[in-house]
Amino acid sequence: MDIANKVKKKLANVNADVIVVQPSAKNPNSTGREEVNLPPQIANQLGADFYLSLHINAGVFDFFE
Repeated sequence: MDIANKVKKKLANVNADVIVVQPSAKNPNSTGREEVNLPPQIANQLGADFYLSLHINAGVFDFFE
């Protein structure tokens, strides 16, 4: 989350609206597929102009992105 917060702060400095979505923080029972699919779905629902996905220590699931 530290990297995401740093990116958020830099984007906020240029007047960007930033929404951080971390599904596993809200639902510890979330699946790998939810981890990948939920954030872009939320971005689409909000009408985002830009979507940035940060992955740290990814690759523990049984599928490829």
